[in-house]
Amino acid sequence: MQQRLQAVKECNLLLRDPLLPGKLRDIAYRILISGFKMGPNKSWGNKSWGAKEDAHCIHCGKDESVPHAFLTCAPVYQLWEQLLAWWAKRTKQHLKPTHRNVLLGLVTDEDDDGATLSFPELKQPYLFLRTAAYEEIRTERFLRRERQNSQRTTKQLVQATLGRLQGYASALYKQAAHWERWKHTKTDSATVHKHIEARSMDAFHIAWRDTGLVYIRHSADKSNYPIILRI
Repeated sequence: MQQRLQAVKECNLLLRDPLLPGKLRDIAYRILISGFKMGPNKSWGNKSWGAKEDAHCIHCGKDESVPHAFLTCAPVYQLWEQLLAWWAKRTKQHLKPTHRNVLLGLVTDEDDDGATLSFPELKQPYLFLRTAAYEEIRTERFLRRERQNSQRTTKQLVQATLGRLQGYASALYKQAAHWERWKHTKTDSATVHKHIEARSMDAFHIAWRDTGLVYIRHSADKSNYPIILRI
């Protein structure tokens, strides 16, 4: 019981990243508490989302639940496998699409000897990858159920998810640039900082550039995408 409470606490702390957009935080939190209205015991209160339809997955027809919709459904699981393969290629952190890693965000990675490896610098990027994938999975469910769109391929879903991640990473870079300009107008140049501010460019470099996830584009026009995700 104590371990469960500690895990819940850790999950909530992860979602308190001040740079995580509210819409991503909301999706992740609702996944944690099973806050989406899906499955046989929940009703949307909307005729177009009747209980009979909601009780079954729009992709595979199996009984639907939050873990099923965001992890174990076959096309969704394939999405996570490919996203985590890309993640391992770029960061050397090898993760499996488990309930703990994907839905809770409590990352565990072990070496060949069974020793747990820690990658604290990847905590923020992995949070953004998870929540960007949640957002894309939710969008796919909406497009199929409400608009009767055909199902996208795993490759298309991966590209769309990484496109979202690219956008969020670029926004973080721009925020860091703005913060640096503000800091220099507010801080005495002689002041010594004992820690790295989460909004700073140093923090961005450590989490995103130095881990191999992005490279910074040095060009005259940086207004659109100043950084490029390494696909």
